[in-house]
Amino acid sequence: MPKVYFSKLEAPTKVAESLSIEEVRTLDGFEGLKAAWNDLVERGGSSPLSSNFAFALYWWKWRNYGNQLFILLARDGERIEGIAPLMVSEVRRGPITAKKVAFMFPRYLESDFIVEPGLRRECTRKMIEHANESTGCRYLEFCGIPEESGSLPIIEELAVETGMRVSRTVHAVGCYLPLEGTWDSFLKEKSVSFRKDLRYYERQLQRKGNLETFRFRRTEDLPGLMKKLVAVDAGSWKAERSALAENRRLVEDLLEACNEDGSLDVFLTELDGLPVAYLFIIHWGGKATAMFTSYSLEHEASSPGMVCFSHAIRQLFRDREVSEVDFISSYPYLRRWTDRLRSRYIVTLYPGRVSGRAIKLTRDVLHRGRSTFAGGRPN
Repeated sequence: MPKVYFSKLEAPTKVAESLSIEEVRTLDGFEGLKAAWNDLVERGGSSPLSSNFAFALYWWKWRNYGNQLFILLARDGERIEGIAPLMVSEVRRGPITAKKVAFMFPRYLESDFIVEPGLRRECTRKMIEHANESTGCRYLEFCGIPEESGSLPIIEELAVETGMRVSRTVHAVGCYLPLEGTWDSFLKEKSVSFRKDLRYYERQLQRKGNLETFRFRRTEDLPGLMKKLVAVDAGSWKAERSALAENRRLVEDLLEACNEDGSLDVFLTELDGLPVAYLFIIHWGGKATAMFTSYSLEHEASSPGMVCFSHAIRQLFRDREVSEVDFISSYPYLRRWTDRLRSRYIVTLYPGRVSGRAIKLTRDVLHRGRSTFAGGRPN
């Protein structure tokens, strides 16, 4: 028998009369879901950033890496009660080749099924069963599910009933900073070395020239703002990436969408009028998600990124518009800001045959040690 971890299930509050599943496999079809997708989210279907329609659409548009779109809609008549933002990919692990159904988002991002409250069990089960039957995939992998999600016990129940194997493990841990108290009280709780570093780096930059940080919640000059962000990226570690142009297109589309819906929050640090660091935040679900950041390697010794972060977080403490800053990952430099961590799970369903177990074992070996605690560059 598979090892199953049961947690508290969401109590059903309503019953769907006749739930049917519809597939969306084209970008045009995805774009046409905007109204229904937003309506479901507003009804309380989901709060992770990945449930933001514009974010999901543009992420897929520029970061699909050749995978096949496979969004599932759970309908009760004309009303959409659930959305599974999925994709189908081909996985090669040595001599093993298999299709895989997974969330369309990167592994480090919190992801979940978007479901009408009270219909989580019924919608989630129907969508997973359809994914398995429709694609003939050898295994299904749901990565990024938060530990408090009601989806976890539902997936595990389904595995037991269908005779599939199930694997549930903590895949990633992300830092988050509750915006409790004030900026001054926050600093008092930090170490002496942390406070000294903040002062030291800011003074270092001030000695080099006029240091200013600008904030953009809404702007009439998106091309001008984008030009400054590109200038920072061009002098950063990102300049070495082959996918730099692709990243620019994603950021450009998200800038426009967030500027339009009011979720935009960009902090840009300049030295003598030249941009040296930025932090691109998206407000969603009561959180400020630190989605993109970059800094000039020319001034790396003076840590312009840390200075930009300090200006941004200080302002967020003062605003009181959101309850926390979600750093998504847990790089060492982020853990200097907070010791609060949030786990995200990867849940895999696979056949109970030898081939299925081999796929799962190979996947575990390949991903072993790929923890977000490792050093590296942020997005």
